This record gives sequence, C-alpha cells and structure tokens, in this order.
Amino acid sequence: MKPYKDPDEFIKALGAEEYQKRIDTAENSFMFEIRILEQQYDMHDPESKTKFYNAVAEKLCTFGEKLERDNYIAAVADKYMIGIEDLRRLVNQYGAKIGMAAGGAPPVRERSELRREQGSEKKKENGMIQSQKLLLTWLIEHTGLFPKIEKYISPEDFTEEIYHKAAEILYEQYRNTGTVNPAKIVSMFQNEEEQREIAGLFHATIRGVETEGDKENGGYSKETFEKALKETIVRVKQNSIEYHLKNMAPTDMAALQRSVADKKALEELEKVHISID
Repeated sequence: MKPYKDPDEFIKALGAEEYQKRIDTAENSFMFEIRILEQQYDMHDPESKTKFYNAVAEKLCTFGEKLERDNYIAAVADKYMIGIEDLRRLVNQYGAKIGMAAGGAPPVRERSELRREQGSEKKKENGMIQSQKLLLTWLIEHTGLFPKIEKYISPEDFTEEIYHKAAEILYEQYRNTGTVNPAKIVSMFQNEEEQREIAGLFHATIRGVETEGDKENGGYSKETFEKALKETIVRVKQNSIEYHLKNMAPTDMAALQRSVADKKALEELEKVHISID
C-alpha cells in the first residue's frame, strides 16, 4: 500500500481501480515468505548467500506436487538470478534426504539427535504457552490494558486453542461492558480439565514478577512489571506472525495481507511504551 498507511487511505487517494491493480499484482505469499527469509541473511557474503539458497531449497520441498514445485523453483530462480537447474538439483538433494521423490517419510535419524530436537521444540512451545497464559492473566487483572494493546494484539494472536477461546471471550466482555467477569469465562468451558486450566489464569506468575493479586506479599516494581509485559506482548505477536506464515496457503492473498499488517504492527509495537497506569 506504500506510501499510504492502509487500504482506505490508498483508495481515497488513487481510487478503487488502482487498489484492485495492486491486489492483482500483489506478491504471492510464498514469495513473500522467501523475501522475509532473505532478510535473515547477508546477501553480499558468499557463505551467508549459500545458506539462504539452502534454506529456500528446503522450503521448496514442502510442495508435494511436482508441477507446483517446479513452478516455484522457476519463480525463485528468476527472482534471485540462480540457475534453475542448480536450484532444482539443490531441491532434489533436500528432497532425497526427506524422501520427497519417493513420497516416503524422512529417514530415521539417531535417537539422541531426535530427542534433542524434540526437547528444544517442547521447551520453546512451553515458553510460548506460558507467555500467552501470562498475557491473558494480566488482561484480566489490568483491564485498562485492553485499549492500549488491542491495536497490536487480538484473539487471533493466541495460537493455543484454549487461550484463543479465552481471549475471544475476554475481548468480547470488555467491548460489551468495559470490564471482564472471570467466573463467566470458566463457565464457558465444559471440560473439567479446561476449566482448571482457565482458572489457573487468575493466579499465573512469571519468575520475578507477580500478578496484581500478589502485590501485598512483596509484589513487584512498576518498571519490572511493564518491562515483562512489553516483552511478553512482543513474544506473543512474533509467535503469531510465524505461526500464521507457516500455516498459510501459498496462494492465500488475504492471509498475506494480514501477515504484512501484523509485521507492521509488530514494528510499531517494539517502539512504544506500554504503561499500566
């Protein structure tokens, strides 16, 4: 939409027809993902550039249909001026490692290596669950945060199913009444295990930072809390962008536009100070 802030401003300035032209010629979501990936590498450094090509080849292997994969190989080769046969060979090398050509499963690796990778993923996953849980806890305890963060964080940013549902209820309660009712939130869940999980939102803590209810027991400094709050919000937003990019269809233009808007929101979020006052 450059140089305009949003579609409405663009349409007012250039008209609906020009806006449609922009949509028609918009970057495909897979190519957008590759462009975002490119930003992680120094394309002036041969070693870093080679690592980027390998990362691209690995992503191209995710296309199960040969024709579609070949089309994207051609598109990427053209955009980054790589020999199409060189890129195809690189993709086939990765494909052979994961059984792509035969349609089989990835080769069996050493169990110790697999356990290490699974442990690392689990640790990351548990950390994100904790971040989403904490953010919901703080929204319950500090309802004044809603108007400050709803511009950056929506229920869609909570990628854990149970917390996504809880966030939808919380946001709806606040929009309708200007407050939240924790008891009603718990009652919206039928499963006893889910009810216990949601009830746990009312007293979640993070190391070195207690929630509002713990203030009388030693509590926390305003500065420490606000720092933890900002870091948690940024982590949740970053995870949301990665999650939706990973799960979007390569040809979903609406999802691509949402991803662009989310990345812009994250950049803005990283610059602002969020106060609990």
